[in-house]
Amino acid sequence: MRIATAYRLPFAFGFSALPLWGAGVLTTVKLTLRAGLDVEATRPAMQMKLMTFGVLCATGALGQVPPEGFEPVTPLFDSARVFGRTLEWILPQWPAATDSLPVLASLYAAEDVSADLERIDLSARGEPTIFTLEHENNPARAYPGVRPMPGFHWKIDNAGEEDMRVLLRPLRIPSASLRAEIEKVLLLWAHAASSGAYGVAPVEPLKCSFGFEPQVDWFDGYMAWHLKRFRAHPDALDGLVNVVAAMHERLCPMAECLIG
Repeated sequence: MRIATAYRLPFAFGFSALPLWGAGVLTTVKLTLRAGLDVEATRPAMQMKLMTFGVLCATGALGQVPPEGFEPVTPLFDSARVFGRTLEWILPQWPAATDSLPVLASLYAAEDVSADLERIDLSARGEPTIFTLEHENNPARAYPGVRPMPGFHWKIDNAGEEDMRVLLRPLRIPSASLRAEIEKVLLLWAHAASSGAYGVAPVEPLKCSFGFEPQVDWFDGYMAWHLKRFRAHPDALDGLVNVVAAMHERLCPMAECLIG
C-alpha cells in the first residue's frame, strides 16, 4: 500500500511492514534528534505531538474503534526511553488505520519541532523500517477517511466555509451523564484535531487549525455544536464522523450525523 504525505518533510520518515497499529500490535516509535540538541529539554515537545496523535486514537478519529479502557498517557510515560539522541516509545494496540501516518507527519512537520528532527521510525512487532513515507503533491486522500459502514446516516456538506454546525441525532435521548461524556469526547477530538494534525500543505500545520464552542446545545432530541474559523484539511471532518461512529458503538447509538 502506497502511503504519502503532501508535506515535504525536513526529516526522514521510515516504517516497517503493515499493519503498524491496532489489535495485537506493539508499535515502537523512534525519534532521532539532530546532533547537538539537549535531548531532555527537547523531549516534552516531541512527546506532546505523540500525545496528540494518541488522543485522536482514543476518540476513534483515526478509523478504528478504541479498545475498552484505552488511554494513551500511561504508555507514553511508562515506556519512554532515551538512547543517545534517540527518543523511543513502545505503544501497545493503538487504534489507528494504516493511512494515519500522514497525521503523524503533519504533527511533526510543525515549525515548533520539525527543525529538531533528523528522522522518525515506526516499527511494528520489532520489524525493520524498510519503507519510506513518500511525498506526493496531491495524494488521493490526504488523511484517513470515514471508515466503512459507520452504522448511521452521515453527511458532510462543506464547500469551504470557515464556520459550520455539527448536528447529531442519537437514537434515544441520552441521560445527563451520557450527554456529558459525548461532549467530553467531542472536545478532546477538537483540541487534538486543531493542533496541527490535519495540515494543508504547504501551509505550516499549526496554522491549519479551527475554533470550536466549549459547550454544545441539546434540543428536541438533537445535539448541535459549532466549529469556527475552520482552516484544517477537510479530511478532519471525516475524522469527526469516525469519532461519532466510535461513540455509536461504545457510548450512545446514533441515528444521524450532519456536518455543514
